[in-house]
Amino acid sequence: MRSKILPPAEYLRQRFDYDPETGLLTWRARGVPNVDARLVGKVAGRFHARGYISVRLDGEAFYAHRIIWKMVTGFDPPDQIDHENHIKSDNRLSNLQPASYETNGRNHPLYAHNTSGVAGVSYDKFRDAWRVDVGVNGPNKFRGRFETFEQAVAVKRAAEAELGYHKNHGKFKLSVLAEIADLL
Repeated sequence: MRSKILPPAEYLRQRFDYDPETGLLTWRARGVPNVDARLVGKVAGRFHARGYISVRLDGEAFYAHRIIWKMVTGFDPPDQIDHENHIKSDNRLSNLQPASYETNGRNHPLYAHNTSGVAGVSYDKFRDAWRVDVGVNGPNKFRGRFETFEQAVAVKRAAEAELGYHKNHGKFKLSVLAEIADLL
């Protein structure tokens, strides 16, 4: 689903209530014609195949986090909104942040096919060394090969800090969930 032009913020506020503590949108009916009374007070939206919450409004589908952004700020959302904790259905305002494509990529969970457990660190069996690659404004840039995994991780972490990567970049979603559970 591509980013679409959202209805005005006032209209969205007429159609939905938003709870910033839970991140949930619920249907409301204040002065809006053609509202199905059975929906009033119920959670709006459903899980989209990509993990986001999708809401049908007036025959069009929108991502809930984009609706929430416009409802709360009054402005159209930027091209991308980053879910800081990598959980695409967690639409608490504290978890949403405006992002460019580049900055959103600096807070990406660990890919499922990663075998080292650290994003950008891989074992080069032909050279018997640990390889480090870091994304910098586009394709990954080679940062070197190292004898030990620990050396490679240290170089990767230093590069992430230098380039402004998010603290959650490269973490498993489950480890992020565990950190959230510890806070509760």
